[in-house]
Amino acid sequence: EIEGHSSEGEISAVILKTRGGFAALSLAAELNRRSDVMAVVPAQVVADLFSIVGKIDQVLLAVSFLVIIVAAISILVSIYNSMNERQRAIAVMRALGARRRTVWSIIVLESVALCVVGGLAGLFLGHMIVAGAASYLQSEVGVTLSPLSFYTEEFLVLAGLLVLGLLAGTVPAWKAYRTDIADGLSVHG
Repeated sequence: EIEGHSSEGEISAVILKTRGGFAALSLAAELNRRSDVMAVVPAQVVADLFSIVGKIDQVLLAVSFLVIIVAAISILVSIYNSMNERQRAIAVMRALGARRRTVWSIIVLESVALCVVGGLAGLFLGHMIVAGAASYLQSEVGVTLSPLSFYTEEFLVLAGLLVLGLLAGTVPAWKAYRTDIADGLSVHG
């Protein structure tokens, strides 16, 4: 199949569709030996491009991990600071019979819920962005993306967020665990 483009009677480009494989590479090599013709194999050009920018995915992964760590620290600080405001509520729960383990569990579950809900929202938004960009990327670049494709790494990130939520909730939960009923009830709120 041959398709060409000419300007002022000269042919400036010809697209050849070969049967692929070795035939395409040998034709390109043969044409490139000539001084008046240049052959380009798109698959090779794309492979070369990805070898140049291939490290970008690792940089983005590192940035993602930093964002997750900063978010976990923010959750820890936020919940920890809210313990002062909740000291009376925690003391009332304890006075009404809640065990220290129950209070601990509530605080840790709050932290885990924040992390997991945030992770699920990020996963959903990421797939929606892929859904919005898929047709554009297919038509402009030829890259096919499916918003319904899920990868093992996405579930590993969610599992990691669960663990991070447990860790981030531990310090505020310890503060709540140590809350004295008498001191908590004397706090004016």
